[in-house]
Amino acid sequence: MSRRADVAEGTGQKRSGRLTFVSAVTGFYAILALLSGLAVITLNDFAGDFLPPGLGGIMVVLALVAVLFGVLFVAVAYGVWHGTSWGRSLGFAVHVPPVVGSVPLLVGGLLWVVPSLVLSGSALYFLYDERAAFQ
Repeated sequence: MSRRADVAEGTGQKRSGRLTFVSAVTGFYAILALLSGLAVITLNDFAGDFLPPGLGGIMVVLALVAVLFGVLFVAVAYGVWHGTSWGRSLGFAVHVPPVVGSVPLLVGGLLWVVPSLVLSGSALYFLYDERAAFQ
């Protein structure tokens, strides 16, 4: 178990391994989302002349959404790591879409969404189960 400093009392408090898992998974998602946004921006810059008209604007919107989710994932990882209540609330908000979005894709036969479903589902369960750590 890792330790986190309790600011009010100056004592160390043990952090649950579950919260460390949630922070690590969320940080991993942040890296993936930010790299996806960077890849779309790079593709648009270098291959933008060869894209059909109108697709460049869609790619810019996709890049902005990826960067937005990347920043949200970074904020959640930071908030959960430090045990803030807003980190837990925002964690629910960013881990529900991967779970809900994975279900129709899984029903359609796309098995590559199983890791996202399992990781985000575990993160949601751990955030719910560790609610006492955020009091």
